Amino acid sequence: MVKLPWLLRRGKLKKVEVNLGMVKGEVEVNQADREAAWELHVELESRSATQELKGEGSEQRALESLVELFGITREVLKRHGVSCADTGQIALEVLNQVIRPLTTKWHRTGNYTVNSEGQVTAFREELKATQKVLRKYSDQLALIAKG
Repeated sequence: MVKLPWLLRRGKLKKVEVNLGMVKGEVEVNQADREAAWELHVELESRSATQELKGEGSEQRALESLVELFGITREVLKRHGVSCADTGQIALEVLNQVIRPLTTKWHRTGNYTVNSEGQVTAFREELKATQKVLRKYSDQLALIAKG
């Protein structure tokens, strides 16, 4: 059986199937998709979107960081244009189906706030569940980028 990384190194893979449970799709591997996927992968891996919020970490800053992904993703997709439509479609689905429910729930009057100890616990549990999906998504973006 041929391993997927071998196909990626050899440049034989033409499509990558992304399956994150509620978000599924197939990506044609072209230069624009690779570049957009790499940029989005770097953003995810360097944020609380995929990194554990430890100890005294700020819940508010974690939420703000997730919200920032909307603007970053828009800019990446606009810059690479329609040529990265496959990566773009999956990225938009992740924003709207994975990240938006969490940020919308915790949005209060223009600020992202977690006020009480009970809210801190609930938020951190929800963040962990969202991070699990976003780590898979980030891994898929890395595969597309190498494609």
